Amino acid sequence: MDLSIIVCCYSGQETIKACITSLCMQNYDKKKYDIIIVDDGSQDNTSKIINDFIENRKEVFPKINYIRKQNEGLSIARNCGLHKSSANYISYIDEDAKADSNFVSEIISTFKSKTEINCIGGIVELWNTNDKFAELYHYSIFNFLMFEFKSIIGTNMSFKKDFLESVGGFQKEFDKRGDETALFAKAGKSLKKLISDKIIVHHCQPSNEKHFIRTRSDSGHYAMLVLLMNAYNNIAKVLVIMRVLSCALILVSPFLALIFLFFNIQLSVFFSFIYIILFFRRYILQKGLVGPIKYLLRAPVKFNFKDIYKLIYIVKKGYRKADYAFIKAYFIKFNYKWN
Repeated sequence: MDLSIIVCCYSGQETIKACITSLCMQNYDKKKYDIIIVDDGSQDNTSKIINDFIENRKEVFPKINYIRKQNEGLSIARNCGLHKSSANYISYIDEDAKADSNFVSEIISTFKSKTEINCIGGIVELWNTNDKFAELYHYSIFNFLMFEFKSIIGTNMSFKKDFLESVGGFQKEFDKRGDETALFAKAGKSLKKLISDKIIVHHCQPSNEKHFIRTRSDSGHYAMLVLLMNAYNNIAKVLVIMRVLSCALILVSPFLALIFLFFNIQLSVFFSFIYIILFFRRYILQKGLVGPIKYLLRAPVKFNFKDIYKLIYIVKKGYRKADYAFIKAYFIKFNYKWN
């Protein structure tokens, strides 16, 4: 078996059928790849939809292995699929994504032509194109993170199986997000990655502000876990504390500047200055705000000034939520180690 495509799903009744269908319609020998669906205890009709799909399909290949288990989180589900595979290569795609028809063939050909590579990422395009908020997020924040930082996105990542096994798979603590970031951090220099613009999936992006903010909060939480897991020495621990202080200052300095304005103008100016420096570093130098705006202006979809204002608002709110979760995680999750 060349490739196992692992779909980890939880309550994905709206999209799971389209996801599996796209994986069954690949331009590749269907006897040489299989699909492993790991249902992490879905509470909706996901299980029925999957079972009906398997029962009613006429084709024997690609083989579909459906595993339903109790809810334990994303990383454990990813590892479950890994252990069930007998293929040389492993690919992960989310339940709310669908693959282009050349998805499998491009993964296999890339691994075979680039033998030193053990991890391949691809391009993630927008699936729910009829959703205005999803468009705004995808063509600004998401594309900035994906292209500017050459990120490998969890819904479109593939590995050599022996590489995943050699690093011990995914960290169980990362039950919602950040699983790929933690894996890459754990792998260190053994990770040899490549991103191909020919490996494409279409993914559903957050459809409203509430959903987006929740993902930012989760990202802040798991970003701290990654840092703590790498804090092996005193220098690393000091750097973590400095990151925490930086996040805390950018959260509270505007309020402190306003409070001190009424009875201590020097302290008010001081905290205003601190906030300006931190704001400039994050949103300008590190492109936290100018980057998403730049990508939005390049988008194939037309956006107006109202959309840009909305983007500025959600970026800043997203950072605040991520910072708060980042700080909170420092005081709660302080003793995790790599498996």
